[in-house]
Amino acid sequence: MGRKGGGKAGFMKAQMRQKEEVSPPEQDTGPEEAHPATSTPGTTQKEESTSTTSAKASAFLVDDGPEESVGERPSVSCGGETRGKMLQRHKREAKSLKEQVKRLGKKGREEAAALQQALDAAHQQDLEAMARAEEESMSQGMESLALGPGAAPPGGEALKPTKAQRKRQQRAAAEAEREARIAAELADADDSLRVQEEEAMSSTLGPLGLAIHEIAPDGHCLYRALEHQLDLQDGSGAASFQELRRLAAEHMRTHANDFSPYIAEDDVTGPVEDGEVFEAYCKEVESTAAWGGHLELQALSQALGKPIKVWAAAAAPQLLGDEHPGPALQICYLHHAYGLGEHYNSLVRVVKEESEGAASVSGDE
Repeated sequence: MGRKGGGKAGFMKAQMRQKEEVSPPEQDTGPEEAHPATSTPGTTQKEESTSTTSAKASAFLVDDGPEESVGERPSVSCGGETRGKMLQRHKREAKSLKEQVKRLGKKGREEAAALQQALDAAHQQDLEAMARAEEESMSQGMESLALGPGAAPPGGEALKPTKAQRKRQQRAAAEAEREARIAAELADADDSLRVQEEEAMSSTLGPLGLAIHEIAPDGHCLYRALEHQLDLQDGSGAASFQELRRLAAEHMRTHANDFSPYIAEDDVTGPVEDGEVFEAYCKEVESTAAWGGHLELQALSQALGKPIKVWAAAAAPQLLGDEHPGPALQICYLHHAYGLGEHYNSLVRVVKEESEGAASVSGDE
């Protein structure tokens, strides 16, 4: 998939992504603070240090919004917080933690690691609680439908539901129907966008004798797509996607003046040490599954000495490195291919055999 953000000069992002209005994040208190650890007789200095770090970690997990009482926070088990709101809160907490880690500096590396671990654990607990709540809600709904109002439970006598119970059942049924309708509409909308994009891409590539070669959506899709193109042109094993990542990062470092102006701190997903945003970005390019984009394509075109042509459904094809000789490495950019959005695939040439009505693929330009 393509890097979300991917530098300020991202060509596909500039041409394809529509501006979305973002509503202000809802205030949330974040996970509850843990009680400070107290020292007991026999406790070692190392254990006391660990306890202190854990207490600080819990304190950093509180969201930076206005303070609310514990009772005001929606209970996941009671359905007070939807999954969407929970994920929004997680994002705010992660951003807040990133700012806290930046203030700690080099001396606070161990504490920063503890903070991150505590936040990940708290988020995992939230997700598990949400999954249990959803499962329980579904189970209760199925049981209610199976028994019906006033039906007798196993081994018991038929009970007439009270007026309050009937109202609760009616509200629950109406809410379940509404949620199901919204989910279906969202699914249809997403599928519609994906289908429309695929049809537009096929209508563009088909007359040119080109077809899509699927690449796994694992965060390395841009590099894997170029790896496939290099295999088609130069033979199998020309360069692995890991080697392409290292090559892109090294080229960006040696040509920092060409790339660093287009990289902001928001483009780095991990902590930034001593304000070294550009170096942190390069490290993510070479050693993580961070998504690639326009900057990485530029770096690889220059480092490989090959032109790269990027096809898209809603924009004219973009050719990078047209000063280099030889056929271009051809990939395509899809904005709605998967749930996470942006994705890169490789392209192959389709050669039709009229006598048999079959088709074969070729990597030639």
